[in-house]
Amino acid sequence: MPTEILVGGRDVLVPEAFLRGGERYADDLRVRVLEDCGHLIPEQRPDAVVSAARALFAHSRERY
Repeated sequence: MPTEILVGGRDVLVPEAFLRGGERYADDLRVRVLEDCGHLIPEQRPDAVVSAARALFAHSRERY
């Protein structure tokens, strides 16, 4: 199942390092860091969330 995790580069609750390397445990996992963002990504960068969701769903639709 294609999966994309967005993480804020300035997130103090879930640091980027905690999520890095998870790709080796999943067939199709991508971790994308938004450097100019903290923990509340949907509030701080709604454009990035919408863009990522559209790309993920379009990709999923093509595969399945």
